[in-house]
Amino acid sequence: MVKYKHILTVVCAMAALGTSTVYAADTTITDSDLVMDEMIGSAGEQVLPDSTELEQVDKARTGSIQVELTDGKAGTEKSNIKISCQKVADIVQGEYVLIEEYEHVEVDLNAIETSNDLKDAAEKLVAESGNNATMDMTDASGIVTFNNLEVGVYLIYVEDSETYDTVDPSLIAIPTWSDSDEDMLYDVVITPKHTEKPDKENNVAPQTNLEDSTWKYAGAAGICVLGAVVCMIRMRKRKG
Repeated sequence: MVKYKHILTVVCAMAALGTSTVYAADTTITDSDLVMDEMIGSAGEQVLPDSTELEQVDKARTGSIQVELTDGKAGTEKSNIKISCQKVADIVQGEYVLIEEYEHVEVDLNAIETSNDLKDAAEKLVAESGNNATMDMTDASGIVTFNNLEVGVYLIYVEDSETYDTVDPSLIAIPTWSDSDEDMLYDVVITPKHTEKPDKENNVAPQTNLEDSTWKYAGAAGICVLGAVVCMIRMRKRKG
């Protein structure tokens, strides 16, 4: 009898271990779980030019913003993505002043010191974006260019990314200071941050992003235990 108790204990332990091992495998982070985090301009990562640099601005000049989308998650397409460009601020006496449409938004572009400040400001402004934006579609390479832009600050955001990743809004100034060129650039290139969207077809458990297959493993463990119990009963009957 003791022998069969040991067998039952071993079976139960193996079933539990199998459930735990397989479940743990589902939680392993792979390369596909990583997100892309890029906010790159012609002059590298930066914030808006300060008041000293703004004094060098030629208000009579125009510039351009070229938006370049990098490859997204496998199966996504960066072409034909609808991107909008909207002016949100002018340059007045060496400072950025929000245009009338955005005056009510609690954003001070002159107080921005870090890239996180810039991101927060972009998110607040895009929530209030109006109908005066210029919209265009990316080409086969994921590129779209907005030309003939007056000096000021522009909000770049994606209106439709159904076939691509989720794209964060960006703020870029015309002109933008370049440390490498030691000059103000009126034609800039940005690569917005984009993150993968979750797979719609997956059955994802809340807050864990794990496939809800725990019941399968629990069922398998239960069958193992039941089988062990049946074997013990049969062996006892034969012994009796």
